[in-house]
Amino acid sequence: MKKFIAMLLIVAFCVVSFCVAAFGSEYQYAEVVTQKGPLNMRKTASVKADIVEKIPRSTIVAVTPVDDLWCQCTYNGTQGYLMREYLSFMDLSQFRSLARDDSGPDVLALKTKLKEDYFIDADTELNDRYDDDTETAVTLFQAAQGMEETGIATPGLQALMTWGNPKNNLPTIRMTVTLSSVCSGYNHVGENWSRYYSINGKSISSGDTLDIVLGESLSIYTKITEKDTSPDVGSAQEDVEITQEYFDDGFTVTQKVSVKENKGRYSGNKAYWTVTYTFAP
Repeated sequence: MKKFIAMLLIVAFCVVSFCVAAFGSEYQYAEVVTQKGPLNMRKTASVKADIVEKIPRSTIVAVTPVDDLWCQCTYNGTQGYLMREYLSFMDLSQFRSLARDDSGPDVLALKTKLKEDYFIDADTELNDRYDDDTETAVTLFQAAQGMEETGIATPGLQALMTWGNPKNNLPTIRMTVTLSSVCSGYNHVGENWSRYYSINGKSISSGDTLDIVLGESLSIYTKITEKDTSPDVGSAQEDVEITQEYFDDGFTVTQKVSVKENKGRYSGNKAYWTVTYTFAP
């Protein structure tokens, strides 16, 4: 009898563990439906936890349900927890699983999205048939996302295409970034300076390498700060689209940064900097 009870407990534990694992790993999409303002994302699953992000109303996010009250989410590279009562879950039943020999408007919609993300050649004429080329494109898409490469477009895969932020198949090349900064006149603004450079929100130094993606944009930001008890600051930001010419040959971005003296005898004077970013394949 004791052995029988023990076996039941083991089976029950396995079932519960499986359910918890399956529930915890379930990946869903939901829309933020606060009455007004953003939804607070907390560091832990508690209303008293620190707020680590604020997600705007009507944003669609990928979430993993944790329990009846909370979901886990990664937003803008930050991981945290959202209250379920402020989320409206998207209905995946609108998607059917698509595979070879299927046809219909949903197949055409799938192929259109694959083409938009460059998994199907731009000059390909699309139809509503799930043929060998479609299966190949789906397999490439799955590989790019780190998914199992089945060639079958599951409802989850189609949901990722519709509401998520999947990786595209644009050509990528690694380039070396060389930085230079020259001041044409300090004008009594300062003698000691610090310089900060970033690309797409990440700090960068001269000689670093960066993956450049054809057709995407780089956000290039420069900040120059006077080292003083009352430091003056100047900055510049520019978005650069990667054209075919830039992708093939490399390119240069030049920014003009002025730093204005705000206090003291030389208040109003400006120091003028020229900052150059050179990208070479």
